[in-house]
Amino acid sequence: GMCSQEDWEKEMLAAVGQGTGKGARTLGRKRAAKRGDEKWAVMERMPNIKEDFHALVPHPARQYPFELDVFQKEAIYHMERNESVFVAAHTSAGKTVGA
Repeated sequence: GMCSQEDWEKEMLAAVGQGTGKGARTLGRKRAAKRGDEKWAVMERMPNIKEDFHALVPHPARQYPFELDVFQKEAIYHMERNESVFVAAHTSAGKTVGA
């Protein structure tokens, strides 16, 4: 059945081994630590991405005639760094902007 966004986020965090319950919901990438531990997702938000996006991504692969949402900027930032990204958002939120 349907679950709330908060419940979904908790399940997602638990599934990737984070368990923080902070509700960050957009970014995931695999990163292996030197000691053999694997971190499958980075769930932390980028608090200054709205202001810093153009400095962090001065030449994005694609330009848009509208202001991007924060989750879109976060996803594009990571993709421009050649990192994999998983975006989970409601229908018509603008997920395909990063595609």
